[in-house]
Amino acid sequence: MAVAGDMGPRLAVVFHLPKGSEADWRGRRQFALYDRIETMVRAAGGEVAVLARAPEAIASGLHDGDGRVHIVENGNQRRPGFLNATLAYIPPYWHLDAQGVLADSAIAARVFVPGAVDRRAAARHFEGLRRRLLVRRVSRYQQRKDVEVLPQGAIAVFLQGRLPHQRGTAHCEPAALLRAVLHGAGGRPVLVKPHPLEVWRDLRAVLELQMEGHDLISTDANIHDILASSVATVSFNSAVALEGFLHRKPAILFGRADFHQFCETVQAPDDFAAALARGLQRRHGYEKFLYWYFAQNCLSLKARDLEARVLAILGAARAEVLP
Repeated sequence: MAVAGDMGPRLAVVFHLPKGSEADWRGRRQFALYDRIETMVRAAGGEVAVLARAPEAIASGLHDGDGRVHIVENGNQRRPGFLNATLAYIPPYWHLDAQGVLADSAIAARVFVPGAVDRRAAARHFEGLRRRLLVRRVSRYQQRKDVEVLPQGAIAVFLQGRLPHQRGTAHCEPAALLRAVLHGAGGRPVLVKPHPLEVWRDLRAVLELQMEGHDLISTDANIHDILASSVATVSFNSAVALEGFLHRKPAILFGRADFHQFCETVQAPDDFAAALARGLQRRHGYEKFLYWYFAQNCLSLKARDLEARVLAILGAARAEVLP
């Protein structure tokens, strides 16, 4: 167990959580890493405070130079003494990153070298994820329990509402993505699943093309039924791309992602057909990539070295603001 002397002066950490969560965040799944960090910091003799997340106030420099480590939930702050945190697509994995989270995380700049990944460890990790997610037919958001029969050999498009465009990670608009997939599908059925939190917004793009006579199949089926029936996934940068790897299905992205190393990325809609052809040639490596991404580059709440890794990250962030 770390003690206060391990990190020099008393460590002070501030959590910046979504407004309204400041008083009841403990014990909630979406803040599980914060629970663990609070326990570690207090055990080390440090202090923890909680504020409502206010990106504009942070950007103004309000907290700069106060000597504390600030952790911003779902943040993209790149300031001395600041870290960003959020769930890394699949529990129990998290980002705690000075660069950002999800598409903005530091993992985006890292190089995946399959030969450097332990094959047996990757296989065990892969089978564990399959048992927990694929076999149980669960995902991050609630899924339908009934099994739906879907067209086989389809291309599965997973829309994501406004988020990719709000965060500047999308390379085109949803309608342009759908047109590109239809044009390059090679006669394959095209399934489209709207994001569960923005169903009606995503359906507008689908309906626009259906009214033009395009054959799009909108579905709210269980993600794993869709993946099982498909040859590839298409999204801007959805977590479903990673879940698709559990089905050994390639991913084509129309946006920036921190897991791009094992995907085909489409910068312009006309490039989709070639990207799909390349993706369909992929046969191996899914086990190693998922192990490399999650077990080696994210924080696992179940890892034995979680405390050591977290305290090291906090220590590095604090070193940026110590006099």
